[in-house]
Amino acid sequence: MNLKAFLLLGIAVLILSERDVFAGTQNFKVDGMHCEACEKSIQKEVKKIPGVTDVNVDHKTGSLTVKSKDETPVKASEIIEAVKRSGFAAKAN
Repeated sequence: MNLKAFLLLGIAVLILSERDVFAGTQNFKVDGMHCEACEKSIQKEVKKIPGVTDVNVDHKTGSLTVKSKDETPVKASEIIEAVKRSGFAAKAN
């Protein structure tokens, strides 16, 4: 791999990594929720993530909204993994 290709690859990785990080509010789509117990399971798991200040889950719309401290960015992939640990699939909107 030449130097130019190596540098372009590094820039691409950096850009993709930055897209995964958010501070403030991020929305997710969650598949498979059926009831309030599903909501509580996801909420409990996501709240364990450092920097997360508020979690709203709605099984009727399949939505998850996560708020974080501006000074403590959170990775969307961390949220998705927490939802997965709860037994559901999620993707960032």
